[in-house]
Amino acid sequence: MKTIGLIGTGNIGSAIVRSLAPRSLFTILLNDINQERSLALAEETGSRSVSLDHLLSEADLLVLAVKPQVLPSLYGRLSQAKDKDWISTAAGISLATLGKNLRSASVARIMPNIAASVGKSFTALAFSPQASESFKREAETLVTSFGQVFHLDENLFSAFTALSGSAIATVFQFLNGLALAGVREGFTYESALRIVSATCLSAVGVLEESGLHPEALVNQVCSPAGTAIESMVLLENRCFKGTLIDSVHAACLRSKELEVGSD
Repeated sequence: MKTIGLIGTGNIGSAIVRSLAPRSLFTILLNDINQERSLALAEETGSRSVSLDHLLSEADLLVLAVKPQVLPSLYGRLSQAKDKDWISTAAGISLATLGKNLRSASVARIMPNIAASVGKSFTALAFSPQASESFKREAETLVTSFGQVFHLDENLFSAFTALSGSAIATVFQFLNGLALAGVREGFTYESALRIVSATCLSAVGVLEESGLHPEALVNQVCSPAGTAIESMVLLENRCFKGTLIDSVHAACLRSKELEVGSD
């Protein structure tokens, strides 16, 4: 059984561990500058919280789940680990930058989202040109243990970060807004949230099964002088789609800024 060493137990690191641990595919070692958080997650998931030196020595596959601005302070110690495979979740840190600073040709980037905690992440995956086939298989096994994998050219990672890794927050805000709208009309928040969550799942189901363009489905729902068209008119007047496009673009620009600064 392979040993995974996960460095960083914040939101994404914790989400990955919580999904990995019950599957018993790997032995999991954890390290975090916040030792209490690392110990608590280890106790919760049956993994082990260890020192960074121990983790670097014992783990076969190392997952970097720290914030991109933290990585430069760790490169000196991390690069001392030889013959290791590396997977990074850090937004904006390129494969070339990782390879140079880790002194390794066996590097991958992933961009999961917080749904990894329930095995539902949609995760981008890209490898350095020198990555071995065995490393690719192991990395894909790891990623599919907490959701779906989406192989991606690295030049689209910033766009994917914006459209999935960050935009899941937009989806949560959208659900919250609709639920509050339900409260305004007389539902409890809990009932309204249940209704809009189920409605979103219904919409995705229809989209996937029908194969129709979303606009065609909007047209099916909107009957002449009906209720749905009134909602659509207001959203169009408030630049709903344009606001969504701008929000993704803003996140993408920030990811690219991080990438420029990572070298």
